[in-house]
Amino acid sequence: MQELKNGSWVDVKTSSKKTGGKTCSVLNSYPVAKGHTYRGLAIITAESESKTLISTSQKY
Repeated sequence: MQELKNGSWVDVKTSSKKTGGKTCSVLNSYPVAKGHTYRGLAIITAESESKTLISTSQKY
């Protein structure tokens, strides 16, 4: 999870999961602070290929 601080996205919570299968699911919950803006970011790597997924940001 990232938080918008001074115009830049900063990692505030990280986790990782490895799997040898074809599917992987990750579910994490983190507390947020009122008035702050957050987004989710996932980096998926399979063999030599990597993709980055970024969620829509949300202000709480």
